Amino acid sequence: RAASAAVRSRRFDLLVADIATEGGIALDGIRQLRSIAPAVPILVFSGLSEIRHAASVLEAGASGYLPKDSTSELLLSVMRKLAAGGLFVSAAVAEHMARRPQTGGGAPHADLSPREHQVFMMINAGRRIGEIADDLGVSVKTVSTHKARILEKLGVDSAAGLVRYAMAHRLAAAPGAAGA
Repeated sequence: RAASAAVRSRRFDLLVADIATEGGIALDGIRQLRSIAPAVPILVFSGLSEIRHAASVLEAGASGYLPKDSTSELLLSVMRKLAAGGLFVSAAVAEHMARRPQTGGGAPHADLSPREHQVFMMINAGRRIGEIADDLGVSVKTVSTHKARILEKLGVDSAAGLVRYAMAHRLAAAPGAAGA
């Protein structure tokens, strides 16, 4: 909210943001900043895995992604490039994105594994992580890992975002189908 207010009240040549939050990654924040200031480049400078998150933040509207362990020289160079209207991804991210299986333009949920889909539907039905772990006979950490991957693949940043996604794609569980 503070970033959105600042962008509304001041002029910026470049925004630098981190996407890590307690609940996961804040893709909605990137989308909101992009809608408020469509011409301002956004550099995501994060300690999160570059390979895992770069594609999601770029799809959300960021102009570049740079890991926090980058050199100050690289950071400055990337900031200049973005401020001049360019884009930036590392060679490793570009290669990863090029090698990603193409889904033929299908919905993002088509890329979920069968287990991820199962966890997604259980979260959508209102089940808690601990309950899901018990039902599936796995650890809470395993379910949390599935949830993080689901959030990333669907481009949302919270369980509420998953519910909105499910409703928008008509995947919502039927009323009373909490075990579905």
